[in-house]
Amino acid sequence: EVEGDCRPSPWLACVWLPREHAGKRDAICDDLERRGVETRNFFYAVHTMPPYISYRMVTPRKQGDVTISEEVAARGFNIPTSSLLTTQELRFISGHVRDVILLHCDPRT
Repeated sequence: EVEGDCRPSPWLACVWLPREHAGKRDAICDDLERRGVETRNFFYAVHTMPPYISYRMVTPRKQGDVTISEEVAARGFNIPTSSLLTTQELRFISGHVRDVILLHCDPRT
């Protein structure tokens, strides 16, 4: 529950592309940037970051299986969020995100 003049503001608004379109993420983000919509890729999988490369990865499924974290990192990006975004700005962002994803990931193909 929010009190007074406070309004919730999500830290991240995430877009996760279907597996078959994961390779298009960077082109989608570049296209959005050209249209005035900033994006940020999902965080890198921890085991790929320099301070952690030398550590042996152990998961509940089996030792060394980190394919899920790599896939999540490769398929996702974040779009702008703020409690200060106007309805017009939200429509601008969401409209361009929809248009660019449909342009790069046509569901008929």
